[in-house]
Amino acid sequence: MELQFQQYRLGDANTVYMAEVTAIQKAIDSVIASGLVNVGIVTDSRSNLQTLESVNDRRAIIVDIETKLQTYRNNILLYWVKAHTGQWGNERADFLAKSATEKDSIDVEFFQSAGQLRNASNQNIRENWQARWSDSRKGIWTKTFYEKVDTKRICGDFYFNQVLTGHGVFGSFQASMFGKPAECQCGQNIESVSHVILECELWKDLRSEWPKSWKNKDLKELVPVHEFLSQGSAIVKALYETLTMDWF
Repeated sequence: MELQFQQYRLGDANTVYMAEVTAIQKAIDSVIASGLVNVGIVTDSRSNLQTLESVNDRRAIIVDIETKLQTYRNNILLYWVKAHTGQWGNERADFLAKSATEKDSIDVEFFQSAGQLRNASNQNIRENWQARWSDSRKGIWTKTFYEKVDTKRICGDFYFNQVLTGHGVFGSFQASMFGKPAECQCGQNIESVSHVILECELWKDLRSEWPKSWKNKDLKELVPVHEFLSQGSAIVKALYETLTMDWF
């Protein structure tokens, strides 16, 4: 039986977690103000109960709840109930929580924690980074392999980096940058990255060591394969050494 209810709207930047913590705090304050005894406060947020048991979270609202629970430990106890099991009280609380977000005025506002500010800043940096990468006219070939920016380190070496960038020893790059012949030494095609690594007959012996599962894959599929780094590097190195011999 419902005797009364209270609703509070938090700021839009505040999390569901903080809304649930606030609900517990307001419920405790209501119990204390009314002078009730032997009261159980029920929540479906296990994470909140775990936080209240932790000694690491020292936010003011957590400390306030812990202090009041300690002071009124004989009168106020917290209980956990599984969410979305059809219990009327829990479903009613969910309805009130959702409708509270439609209130015109904000009742409670929390400053973002250092962790939240850091996460928001990192997200903003990542979104701007992605926008610049997607809109840039540079790195078109590299985008074949890396459409999305990522903070994970990309493994490479002097030779494999040329596969990733399309720069360096390949005839197609030498032609566009320095006006040199673009034709491959095999005489069958333009000396592009894909031709050298996947097709050129000059390096078929090196490709003979590849797993059968690689045979019908393109570079976009092969580059993420860790073992491909050494195999791709070996072909570029062989091409590089051949051209170096020609220079001398």
